[in-house]
Parts: sequence; C-alpha cells; structure tokens
Amino acid sequence: MNILIVTPTLGFGGAERVISLLASDLLGRGHQVKILVLNGHAPKAYHFENTEFWKFSNVRKAIPKLYFFLGRNQYDLVFSSARNVNYYLAIARKLGFIKVLVVRDNSVISQLKNFVSWKTRTFIQCFSYTYRWADAIICQSRDMLHDLLLTNNIPESKLHLIHNPVNVEWKPGILPNIKGQLVSVGRLSAEKGYSRLIQAMYIIRMHPWFLHIYGTGPEYENLKELINTLHLEDRVILHGTSQRISEVLQKSHVFLTASYVEGFPNSVLEASICGLPVVAMDCPGGTKEIVNHGVNGYLVKKEEDFGKFVLQAMEKEWLTNMIAVETGEKFDQKRIVDQYELLFKQLIHV
Repeated sequence: MNILIVTPTLGFGGAERVISLLASDLLGRGHQVKILVLNGHAPKAYHFENTEFWKFSNVRKAIPKLYFFLGRNQYDLVFSSARNVNYYLAIARKLGFIKVLVVRDNSVISQLKNFVSWKTRTFIQCFSYTYRWADAIICQSRDMLHDLLLTNNIPESKLHLIHNPVNVEWKPGILPNIKGQLVSVGRLSAEKGYSRLIQAMYIIRMHPWFLHIYGTGPEYENLKELINTLHLEDRVILHGTSQRISEVLQKSHVFLTASYVEGFPNSVLEASICGLPVVAMDCPGGTKEIVNHGVNGYLVKKEEDFGKFVLQAMEKEWLTNMIAVETGEKFDQKRIVDQYELLFKQLIHV
C-alpha cells in the first residue's frame, strides 16, 4: 500500500504519537508511508524519515496547496487524525482528489462543543457533515462511536472502533517512587478539568502530597491564578511540556485526571503502562475503557468525591507490575496496528 498521512504538526499531542507509531510500524511491514506536516514551524516531538514539512501557520491557509498536491500525487489511501484536517480532506474525497480516505476523530464532539470557542463550535457545526464522504472513520472509544452515529447520522458501516496503542517501551520504574508525588499530564484547556484537580488538592491539603502538572495550553494563567488564590504554590506545580514524561511517571505514586470529556486519553494509557494507578473523573470518552475501578485505579462519579478517592489511592498497595502487564496486553501496539492494516487493505481491496 502507498499511504499518505496528513497532520497539522508532529508535536507532543496524543494524535501525533499515534501517527508516529502507526507510520513506523506500517513502514516496517513493507508499506510505503509518507507523512505530510502542514505546519513545519511547530515544535517536533517525533521523527519519521519520509516526512515533508510545509510552512503554513494554520490548516486553512494550506488547503489550496494541499488540494493541488493531492491532485498531482495519487495514493492508495490518505489518513488524517486531526478534525480540522479531516473536514477538508473529506471535501477533497468528494471532489475526487483522493481514492480512499480514512479519518480518525479525537473526542466526543457533542460534549466537546461545550468547552470550545464559538468560532470552533461554528466550524464543527458547519463542517461535521463532511464525515459522510470519508470511506471510514476510526473512533477511539465506544462513546465517540455512538456520538457520531447519533449526532452526525453517519452510516454505522463506516464507523470502526480502534483503541490507541500503548508505547511498549514504557514500563514501571526500578527506583522507589518519590513519596507523596501525584502527577497529571495533558493540554491545559477547559475540557481537561484541571481546576477540579487543584480544588481537590485544596481539600486534601493537610496531607504532605504534591501535584505536578505537565502540559501547556490556554488555561495556564487561569490555573496559576487559582493556585495562588488557594495558596497552593508549594503544593501544585505547573511544569510545562517535558520530553521525559516516562521518567516522571515512573517516579510518581498516582496519576490524576479530571476531564469533562475525552477521546481516548493517551496520558492515562501511558500512566497505566508505567504501573501507576489512575484516579479519574468518569466522563464521556475512553477513560472508562482503560481504568477498571478498584483494579488499576478509581473512576469517580461525583466531583465532590474526587479528593476521597485520591486518599484511597495513596493508601492502597497497588500491584504496579500487574497494572503495566494488563495494560500492555489490552492495548498492544502490534494488535492495534493489525486492525489499522486490515481496515486499510479492505478499503483498497488488497
């Protein structure tokens, strides 16, 4: 197969991680794979040999050149994992520039709309219908699949549930964990619910525990102000991005996430493969497909109970190696890439 993968960036996000793993594995299986990055100025977290970088500051500006490129270069299949790119590629599929198009969405759209700007919300409302023109839509979680089925009126035959693969190179740490270290990783945006984590740290402030938050995003200043207002400057630390997250996870005790909506949270997957128990708000999306309540963490139904479950998680003796092994087996990279490869072959009739 000759496959083109189109992405806005190759940065630190979960979609970029999946693209990198998928491209490398498919290449190793003898397929021709090229990654086209529309914003080559953005920070790069992953490297793939056959990558072409363009220099557009946003996706919309790249579309004329992208359509011209697709018209001049024929691929067996085009794959995209970013919603704003997905929509434009679906239009290109309708116009005949693409033979076969597979897109992968990254959240439960009906819920995510509550946390984005009016401009983004309008964009989604105007263009979500284009998904009907894709040949297949990969959904990372059951909630996402059901949401697309109900809200976008997409034929069920086009929807395919494929979870994200885990990075098998990550594993529990050998050295003892740092006492009292809680950790969270992700984009600092409203739907991720970091203010709820900070409020929970205030509730359990009598315990000598520290929350380390890794990530950047539009909520940074608001979260920093909340930390200062609650006088938690020494207890909640905003670190920004890091290329050594696996080491951070390996030294921590418990992973926290309080999102209002998720797609399939790679940070939770990465914490689990490192053997960390996870305390998570039970929200729409794939979190509950990773966290088994009482086995590898806790799913919290009520916001006011979050601090209580953090206490329980810190006091419990977790079987960290078991958590890592079961996560690795359930979300094995080879098995998941097998699912992608089989779907791609079916669509191009190989």
